[in-house]
Amino acid sequence: MKITLWGLLAALLMMSFATVAPVAAHPMRVSCTTVLTDMVIQGDLVVPERSHCELNNVTVLGNVRIHDGAGFTPYDSRITGSITGAQFELLQLLNTTVDGRIRLRGGVRVEIVGATVAGDLRLNDLYEVVVLESHVRGSAYRPRDKRPGRILRHECGARCPLCEQPRLDRGRRRPDDVCGKGGTRFAAC
Repeated sequence: MKITLWGLLAALLMMSFATVAPVAAHPMRVSCTTVLTDMVIQGDLVVPERSHCELNNVTVLGNVRIHDGAGFTPYDSRITGSITGAQFELLQLLNTTVDGRIRLRGGVRVEIVGATVAGDLRLNDLYEVVVLESHVRGSAYRPRDKRPGRILRHECGARCPLCEQPRLDRGRRRPDDVCGKGGTRFAAC
């Protein structure tokens, strides 16, 4: 009887180990509504509606999402993923590196100063765009606004790759896909 009882306990113990499988670690998602300084964020950063997030010397090992009415200002920081946002209030990218792309739509103000963007830069339906002393390694699409009756201001002084062959749309050049002369500024500037 002792052998059977020990055998049963051993079998139960082995089954308990078999059912406890290691869980894959999910990257952390951080919600930012204040100032974060000198840290590394292991995962995505979210700026909630109607809040403002400021980063000072911060590395984000993931993507950044800017929600409605929110503001995001990274200084001397690095984002290893992409930045996306719609209907946001402000993006100030100051002396910051973005390893992914930036896609923004329907926001109020974008300032990209002294920054490096490794991916594409797409800015659509924004009130004001300022890009100065920055380097865009991917495609830089000119700011577009499809909503009538607004005053827009676009200042450019960024470098983007010289486009040798602009994409064609039914035999016509698409100006939003063409970099500026010598690769020194956006086509719209």
